[in-house]
Amino acid sequence: MVRPDRRTTLLGPLKRAHLAVRTLADGTLRPFGLTIAQYSMLRHLADNPGISGAELARLVRITPASVAGMLSVLEQDGRVERTPDPAGGRCLLARTTPAADELLEQVWPAIQWLEEELFEGVPDADRDTFRRVLDAIVDRQAELLAPRRLGPPPTEVPEPDTTPTERGPGTRPTTHEDPVSTTHEDPVSTTHEDESTAQVEERGAIR
Repeated sequence: MVRPDRRTTLLGPLKRAHLAVRTLADGTLRPFGLTIAQYSMLRHLADNPGISGAELARLVRITPASVAGMLSVLEQDGRVERTPDPAGGRCLLARTTPAADELLEQVWPAIQWLEEELFEGVPDADRDTFRRVLDAIVDRQAELLAPRRLGPPPTEVPEPDTTPTERGPGTRPTTHEDPVSTTHEDPVSTTHEDESTAQVEERGAIR
């Protein structure tokens, strides 16, 4: 496999862009008492009132645990309300409060201003292409995070040499570590948070 030149890989610029946008967005929303992640959550709830935490997690593409934590904070701030599902069970359905809806109306001009500042001089056609590329990356991320897909391909473990060797008198046998029995961390089992929240976690946050 041909290794990409470090100077041409897209991961570095993509990470720097993500951090830059998040920093600028958080700074823009700070006077409103919001982070970009909280804004994204409220925006999705406003567009999909009465959905469960699990449905919201699939929508914003972060873990249910992260969604539950963010909803708890927003509920304490009076921006989200959760009620039991009429169908029964332990499921809670979330929606924005009137105060949150009013806040979103106040925040929207600031979001539009930030986007225009970031993309000043970029033609509309290039913006559309950029959005399609971002959507493709997010869709691909979901595939890569599927079970048994995370991490690099496994390397082949050589078979241990079981050929008997002759020993002279007084010679102690050499001990070889069995490579199969050596404990290695399974990259699939490593827990990943959302970042990337978050990560976006930012998909659809600035629009």
